[in-house]
Amino acid sequence: MSHEKRRVNLVVIGPPQSGKATLCGHLIYKCGGLSMSMMEQFQTQTMAPQGTDSSFNKFSWLFSKLRMKSSDADILTGYQQFHTPKFMWMPIQPQSHDDFLADIVTGVSEADLFLLVVDSIESFESKYFNVNGDLSIDSVTATSKFKNVPTVVCLNKMDKYNYSEAHFSEMKGWITCRLESAGFSLDHIHCIPTSGCLGENFLTPSSFMTWYKGTTLLEILETAI
Repeated sequence: MSHEKRRVNLVVIGPPQSGKATLCGHLIYKCGGLSMSMMEQFQTQTMAPQGTDSSFNKFSWLFSKLRMKSSDADILTGYQQFHTPKFMWMPIQPQSHDDFLADIVTGVSEADLFLLVVDSIESFESKYFNVNGDLSIDSVTATSKFKNVPTVVCLNKMDKYNYSEAHFSEMKGWITCRLESAGFSLDHIHCIPTSGCLGENFLTPSSFMTWYKGTTLLEILETAI
């Protein structure tokens, strides 16, 4: 008798332009989450003239096409599920991206795991913290709700930073400090350097980041729950 996989709600958060859609679209693609018809659409789209345009992001386009039907009033948007060896994953994204804890509070009732995608200190700081360096909403109420939710932090667009170990180390130290101040438990935070566009460190270790001795994104997802 086949064993039914556990459904895991993956709530995707992060500043605008951090590469969330690209990373998620590419991850679903690599995990074989596309139907035959969707794969045909994807191949057709990427072969079209805009598919060769450097400004055209095929995996961001793909993720937008995997969005499930929802109304403008919905505060959470669901996307096409995908499977890993142990779990069935349901990507979910809060519709507001301007307030870090607001996104957390919105998604926490559904979250089994948070996927936080960050590409720079500046983008994270400017969107989620006020001019005094404080979180933009009261963290006391929110902390009790999300402090034990596992959180995978993808320090993304590493290709943009020449796969620099120094950049990753700086980002990791800063982000984990910020998350701890927001009430997250460090025991539940997992940081990984990624390139959403190129799929680096998704299913196999990146040949561009041999200095990274941690596990792949797939392995983290399989063991973080």
